[in-house]
Amino acid sequence: MLTTLIAFATAAIAAPESTFSWQLSVDGQPVGTRHVRIHTEGPGTSPMRFVEAFTTWETLGTKRSVEPPSYQHRLTASGPVGEPASFHSTQRIDGRASEVQARYTPMGWRVTGTGLPGPDERILRGDRVDLTTVDLLDPHALARLQDFDQLRLLDATTGAVTTFTVVSMGPRQVTVGDDTVWTDGWELRTAETSWRLHLTTAGLMVRLDAPLGSRRVVAELLGPLPRPADDFQVELLPTVEEVEAADGGPTPPP
Repeated sequence: MLTTLIAFATAAIAAPESTFSWQLSVDGQPVGTRHVRIHTEGPGTSPMRFVEAFTTWETLGTKRSVEPPSYQHRLTASGPVGEPASFHSTQRIDGRASEVQARYTPMGWRVTGTGLPGPDERILRGDRVDLTTVDLLDPHALARLQDFDQLRLLDATTGAVTTFTVVSMGPRQVTVGDDTVWTDGWELRTAETSWRLHLTTAGLMVRLDAPLGSRRVVAELLGPLPRPADDFQVELLPTVEEVEAADGGPTPPP
């Protein structure tokens, strides 16, 4: 479904601030975009991770009917680096608004929602949730997919927990803008359907293929790809000979 697609179609590398955009397409036809900003603040001993995301989906006037015709979603989340992030999610589907808030403590989750099916408030023990769709924005959390055979995922757009079977699809080359990058492929399966994710070794989501009714929705990262740290030239310290030459020759002994 679209809400699960929107929740998955984001990721970030560990950096003080990163911004990414994805294009959403159905049957090869662009229908929307998602923009994400992730930044870290606070002292090195206890930094906090902040996530802001905005998604628009508009299919009115497209060649083929796609449901829903319009969709907007905003997400803000925060939490200590390496821990689950509390989040606030609002969405508007064809003018109908809904909201989900989730507060994490070491004891578990308090999830409240308005405008959605089910109870307005739920308390979930910590062992009932392995990851949330906000955790999937963090490359360290994404790398943990390989640790799970069964994944209990809390959806930031619906407040529901879904159990997925996690299957590795192996390496695959994916084109992003003018770049071609090797990715690790993962499939998240339920009895009804599946989602296919492609991540760089840094944990950045470059492609997602997900169901939308009888069709598939594809989210593709808009390039260029971020450059890894070792792509940047590192200035080396000068040698002793270079220092001496700059000073006019070797220093005489005392």
